Amino acid sequence: PQQLTLSNSNNVFCFLKGFSVIICKQHCIAVVSLNAHLRKYYAASAALQRQILECFT
Repeated sequence: PQQLTLSNSNNVFCFLKGFSVIICKQHCIAVVSLNAHLRKYYAASAALQRQILECFT
């Protein structure tokens, strides 16, 4: 798995605006809780979680 950063988050996640759904491209799933997914699968810090969440909301 690639190291997740704010600058590559668009390569890892896709926001389907019409459906208000975030897709994790690496895991091929719709993400129900972005914070939980970032913690569990990417060990993302709280600061990085907030930054990424801002990009997709």
